[in-house]
Amino acid sequence: MIKYANTKMLEILGCDKEEVIGKPYTSFVHPEDARSLERLKGENLTYHREIRFISKKGIRYAEITVTPIKYMGESAMLGSFIDTTERKLAEEALYLNEKKYRQVVENAVEGIYRITLDGEFLEVNDSFLNMFGYESFEELVEETEDAWQLYIQQKAVKKFIQSIKKRKKVRNYEMEGMRKDGRVIVTTQSAVLTNENGNGVIEGIIQDITARKKAEEEAEFYNSLLRHDLGNKNQIIMGYLELLSNNDLSEKQRTFLEKALQAVRTGNELIEKIRYLHQASEETGIRTVSLEKVAKKVVEGYVMEAEKKGIEIKYENSKKLKVRAGMLVEEVIANLLENSIKHSNATKIKIYPVEEDRFAGICIEDNGVGVPEDMKEEIFKKKVKGKRSSGSGLGLYLVKKIVEKYGGKVEVADSEGGGAKFIVYFEKR
Repeated sequence: MIKYANTKMLEILGCDKEEVIGKPYTSFVHPEDARSLERLKGENLTYHREIRFISKKGIRYAEITVTPIKYMGESAMLGSFIDTTERKLAEEALYLNEKKYRQVVENAVEGIYRITLDGEFLEVNDSFLNMFGYESFEELVEETEDAWQLYIQQKAVKKFIQSIKKRKKVRNYEMEGMRKDGRVIVTTQSAVLTNENGNGVIEGIIQDITARKKAEEEAEFYNSLLRHDLGNKNQIIMGYLELLSNNDLSEKQRTFLEKALQAVRTGNELIEKIRYLHQASEETGIRTVSLEKVAKKVVEGYVMEAEKKGIEIKYENSKKLKVRAGMLVEEVIANLLENSIKHSNATKIKIYPVEEDRFAGICIEDNGVGVPEDMKEEIFKKKVKGKRSSGSGLGLYLVKKIVEKYGGKVEVADSEGGGAKFIVYFEKR
């Protein structure tokens, strides 16, 4: 039976004095903890433990110290309590966070590691072990002098360490590693340098990109084969066909010859566009580009072709806009202008600068046949071309690919002149 409770104890329970005095102490203790306390009853010992109180606000945790005493001539127990609820909840939250972290690390597809700057392994996940062909962390540590021994080119390792010391982080750093079975793998790593008890610790993620690198090398080989070998063969075919056109031919023969020439030209266009697509995928540098200078150069290159088809090109360079883009901006504008000249059936094409919030760009507008509403999104897809087009169908797809690579956008709308209006936007510089 409770004979006395101080103000702090009443606060913990959330009760008034009258609600506590005279009540069995077990009525305020969690049943599981109450049973363990009952077993100590009658023993002349001081004991210390953690128990759960039942307060009006819910379960509270406390550390208690109970000492046998005499109170008003009778045997009693004096208990002192420290409310540890906040600490206990923080510990539980930390435990759950650590458990979640551990699950993320262990289930990650990428290799995750923690090592010292000297290469001492502190922690790796299963994906890291599998990547290098080891069964366990113990086997990895036993069979390698340090983490850096896993990599073939020690110059690359030295550069990695220097870089992370200087910048405190490294992104997508490539190094060749060697598995336990001797097989070479290509890895890419992103890591940060942290400080633990005054010691530098590298925490990183590593990916095996061997298959990707092999695929890239094969793609480069076939691209080279297409661009050079096939391109050269096409030029030879074109030369012979043009020589043949100088002979006396019937109208039917000349028609067939022109179709053959057009097929070769289309093939050459396709090879050129594939070359630009490859360049777009490889290009990493973003720089400041003057839209005015690029657009002017493109227009000058297409004026004669437009005049042959009876098309007037009007170029307005009223704004000197600079954008964040790359070397293929010229190809983007050229493709849009070429598309308008070849396929719009227009008599006038207008080219002018535009701005929209943080974007700046170029608009190419014509008074031709326009683009049907149901085709406005489709025309930017691979191999989609108009009924009148004899091209490869890659022009506008190429435009979209390059523009998105630079963080821009391309749109098509109806022109006030009844034709189409293509607008390409890039981020302002």
